Amino acid sequence: MLSARRSDLADLLKRDEAQRTGVYLLLREDESAIENTRCYIGEADVVADRLRHHQRDKEFWDRVVVITSKDANLTKAHGRYLESKLIALATAAGRVTVENNTAPGVPALPEADASDMDYFVSQLQIVLPVLGINAIRVPTPTAPN
Repeated sequence: MLSARRSDLADLLKRDEAQRTGVYLLLREDESAIENTRCYIGEADVVADRLRHHQRDKEFWDRVVVITSKDANLTKAHGRYLESKLIALATAAGRVTVENNTAPGVPALPEADASDMDYFVSQLQIVLPVLGINAIRVPTPTAPN
């Protein structure tokens, strides 16, 4: 996982991790947004290429978080799976204004891969809040008394 301000994007794009398949969150604090945060979630075969495009075409963001694997074993299908799951979680959590215009369906993956990606998402639900990003932190239901 990498995180940078938009002003530091050039440095982030130089990193090897940015040349891999992965997902990313574009974020901005905004008083008019849900819990003061706007969030766009995307995926790409080469995250750096997509972020360069968003730097030109998406004005709202000022922070990016890139999520990929340390050993480059994520495929395009894995990226789409993660993107779909993260958008669904961010929408369900209701902690940010989700900027995505569409909510892609969950693509089919072999059962073992889907299980690995679901575990990956569960780890993101732990790590992202440590970075101050609550976009996918779904409130836990309270037990009835």
